[in-house]
Amino acid sequence: MQAARVACGDRAIYINVQEDPEKFEEMLTYSGGKMEVPVIVDGDKVAVGFSDDLSLRGASLFLEGT
Repeated sequence: MQAARVACGDRAIYINVQEDPEKFEEMLTYSGGKMEVPVIVDGDKVAVGFSDDLSLRGASLFLEGT
């Protein structure tokens, strides 16, 4: 997840799903029920896991823990 944080930088909203049950449910909706982090949402694009070549403009990054 560190690589995703570095790639997103300050352009992303970081959400700790361990601290917010509603956001955990939202993450599961985006991920199709997969309990894998990070889940990266950029508009209508959703990525479960992280790939260095993903465009992360203004993404929401759902993370487990900090």
